[in-house]
Amino acid sequence: HWGLLNPSPNKFKCIISMLNPFSKENKKHNFDLKLYGEQGLIEEKPISFKGKNFSITFDKNKFNSDSGVIWYSITGEGVGSFNTFATIYLPSLGDGSVEHSY
Repeated sequence: HWGLLNPSPNKFKCIISMLNPFSKENKKHNFDLKLYGEQGLIEEKPISFKGKNFSITFDKNKFNSDSGVIWYSITGEGVGSFNTFATIYLPSLGDGSVEHSY
């Protein structure tokens, strides 16, 4: 999966969410998360969880101001069975948007 994580990291917080209601509760999932800014790869990290869902939150302090727009990719065996999307919101929780992945 890949998609837009944050169009303006200096203004918005964001969450990546993954959901597969058909997964077994005790099944372990191991994926690789990569974050990209306008200059290329920002961060790469493994994510591991059990069950039907996973989420990870990012705030504006996570990225430096020259990162620009932030994109993500998540790869690994079985990742395609998850619905994956990013929720982008103002810190005041006054407004937000959900972006689906591809």
